[in-house]
Amino acid sequence: MKKLKLLPVIVFLLTIVFSSCQPKVDLEKEKQKILSYLETCDKAQIENDWETWATLYAENSVYIRKGEIKNYTNDELKELFKESFTNRKVKYTSIDDLSDPIIHISKDGSMAWYIVNYKFNFTSTDSLGHEIEESSIGSSLFILEKENSKWVEVTGFNSKKPKDE
Repeated sequence: MKKLKLLPVIVFLLTIVFSSCQPKVDLEKEKQKILSYLETCDKAQIENDWETWATLYAENSVYIRKGEIKNYTNDELKELFKESFTNRKVKYTSIDDLSDPIIHISKDGSMAWYIVNYKFNFTSTDSLGHEIEESSIGSSLFILEKENSKWVEVTGFNSKKPKDE
């Protein structure tokens, strides 16, 4: 009977021991990895590098597009990116943060989200073949997951400020 009374105490102590054995996530280190991820995004956009761009996405992702929910495999996204980057009518020249990115990482370091506000500068070609320098303001919210120890995008949304505002 005495052993049964000790059982709850033993279970409680084992719970504390095992929970303290959980590896601690260095959230600052993970934040730096996400900032590096964002730099890679900007660089791939400016260099029109669809292959690097495709490495930033999860094996499976889901997006809201044209009022519908769309599921994509990474292979499907690669094909979309290849076509989109190849047929671009604009060339991005720079992407400048208008404020520091807002980054939130889950306590276990397996998921994160970020919000960025940026100005992107680009050139487009008019119907006469003249290059026109333009810029636009946008904001993005994206959700990342750890996949094979690497941050990858699983979903998100972009919003661009209309030209007349």
